[in-house]
Amino acid sequence: MAERVELSNVRFSPACTRHQDSGLLASVGVTLNGVLHLDGLILRKGGDGRLTLSFPTHTDADGDLHFYFRPASKRVRREFEHQIIAVAQRLAAEHL
Repeated sequence: MAERVELSNVRFSPACTRHQDSGLLASVGVTLNGVLHLDGLILRKGGDGRLTLSFPTHTDADGDLHFYFRPASKRVRREFEHQIIAVAQRLAAEHL
């Protein structure tokens, strides 16, 4: 069964300059398939200039990293990134 990924209500909270200097551009919130609000995604710019999306995690007492939520497949992750980055690029172009 193909996973449907429809993101709406994409919201960005820009990072402060100090964090932007290290590649963290914004915190992102979205609505998934009209039924679930997801907050805490992070839009980053890598050293190669490529935009990527990070999903929220926490570290347990043993130092192990755990995702609060994450895409179920590589295809879904690419679709999340594609949709969110497209909105970010459109907004950036509108403010130039």
